[in-house]
Amino acid sequence: SRKQVQRPQHWYTKNGLLPLLILILLSIAIFQVVVIGFILLHSPFFKSKANNYLAFAIFSLSWSLLNLVLDITHTFEAYPLLRGVDIIDSGVLFPVLILLCVVHQVNHPLKQSRRLLWLFTPFLFSLVCSIIDEFSSQGQVIENPSHFDIISAVLGIILILISLIFIPYV
Repeated sequence: SRKQVQRPQHWYTKNGLLPLLILILLSIAIFQVVVIGFILLHSPFFKSKANNYLAFAIFSLSWSLLNLVLDITHTFEAYPLLRGVDIIDSGVLFPVLILLCVVHQVNHPLKQSRRLLWLFTPFLFSLVCSIIDEFSSQGQVIENPSHFDIISAVLGIILILISLIFIPYV
């Protein structure tokens, strides 16, 4: 009698073929978005500041899709160095870049405003919060997790308030 070798079960064998097809479509979408972004950035036909903002908005969308694919496939658990992809949250960055694209395309008076850089404040605050959260979850910064949970919740509320205040203000 032969012993049967137990093969490890992967996430796509447990859930069927549909998640694998969705993953393939998302991977194709990421590649297409990156190609379109490079075309917008480097083609002389599309040279304008509005198209540059559109290309960066497209790259931020691709970053979000990449983050989703890596999360679906549990890659962050297998390769901890890829946690840096998860730290950068481009969900806050995408609307700002689209707004800047529209402002430059229609030559709105906000185009000359010096306050446009303040639109990036929620993204930077989100980045700092994510870095603090990542280091603390690894147990490298804060020893008392109950205090850190309160600090993390307060920072999350501040982030929501900053997003609600800064984007309509500018």
